[in-house]
Amino acid sequence: MPHVLCFAALLVAWKRKLYTTVPYFLIYLGFIVFTFAMMFTFASLHWRTLYYWVLLVETVAEFILELSVFYEILNRLVFSHSSLARMFRPLPQWTLHSAVDKTFAAF
Repeated sequence: MPHVLCFAALLVAWKRKLYTTVPYFLIYLGFIVFTFAMMFTFASLHWRTLYYWVLLVETVAEFILELSVFYEILNRLVFSHSSLARMFRPLPQWTLHSAVDKTFAAF
């Protein structure tokens, strides 16, 4: 059901031409809908090995897209209007750097 809502939100946002305002959010919604359709197909065809590899890649890509959506929201709400923007501007870079470090340290 949430995938249907993502698809509906994507259609409404595309019709209102919000792709210029919030492009990363719309890319994220499209990615969610596309990967659901792909994963549903793989699961229906019982391609387990391919399903698990695509699930792994999809999880990493979804994490990166979620970070970009968070940054887009922060950029629009905090960084463009706040008097503390100079202090908080490097925060997403620090967060991304520490997340990448911890991800590769696990391997």
